[in-house]
Parts: sequence; C-alpha cells; structure tokens
Amino acid sequence: MYYLIGSIIVFMIILMIFICRNIENTFLKGFWRADAEFCNNAELEMFMLYLGDNNSYLSHCRNGYILAANQQGIILNNPIQLDLSLNINLTPSIVKCKKYNATINWQENTPDESNAFPNKFQVAYYPLHGKLILYKGDEILASLWKDGQMSSLAADIDLLPQECILKNNSL
Repeated sequence: MYYLIGSIIVFMIILMIFICRNIENTFLKGFWRADAEFCNNAELEMFMLYLGDNNSYLSHCRNGYILAANQQGIILNNPIQLDLSLNINLTPSIVKCKKYNATINWQENTPDESNAFPNKFQVAYYPLHGKLILYKGDEILASLWKDGQMSSLAADIDLLPQECILKNNSL
C-alpha cells in the first residue's frame, strides 16, 4: 500500500515539474524589447532579444537572436544560443523573480571587443510583469519587456477561433 502511495506522489511531482516547465517555456519564448528610457540611458536606438523554445526538457538552452543599434548603426546582429542555469520552480507563473546564470554561445560571429556583449551574465526574470533584466555584477546590460504583439506573430493562425479559420481560409 505504501509503495502505491509513494509511486503516486512521485508521479505527481514529475507531472508538476513537466507542466511548470511548459508554462515557463511559454512565458520566456518570444520577443523582448528594451524600453525608450533604457535605450536613452544606454545611448542605444534599440535593443531586442528573441528567445525560442527550449532545445530539450533537460536543459534551459534556447536558440535566439540579439539585435542592438546605436546612432552609428547596428552594433549587434547575431543568432545566439542562450543557456540558462537549471532552476526548477513549481510555481513559475506566480514567483515574483526568478534568477538564472546565463551563457551566450554566438552562432555566427562574436561581437567586436569595442562593443562586446558579455558571454556570461545573470538574468532576473519577472513573469508577472513580463520583464527580463540582463546584468553582470552591478551593471545592467539590458532591461527588456515582453513584446506580446511581436511574440504572437508566429502564432496568429493559432490564436483565431476555429469558426473564423473555417470561414476565412485566406489566412
């Protein structure tokens, strides 16, 4: 009898971890954009980060893209692979702040030393506010907000009611 109860408890814990990882994956995936105040303080015209799905459930490694520009032009325009430290939380949607150690693997070319973005830094993720803070020590590298409109572009057809899809096949 105790084996059955223990097995059910272990199964429920594994199921909760799986469900919470899916929720967290959904929250983190998408376009993250720096607001005007951060860009002005950092002397940037724009800063954007795209994070894709996890590459596997056993890691927090995501493919993505980083784009930044200042008045002289584009200074970062790189596909990346962002590896976030494994940080399991059974309530990712209600935690105030979740912190990760992050490592960027530049997929094509590493940025120049003059405008280099560090390969290792920390991430503070605020799921209730849709905000990411990238920082190293006491220096804020980026203050990003989730861009819901751009994030939903890839899923536009999935976000329509089934009745609308059937009536309007031109979408």
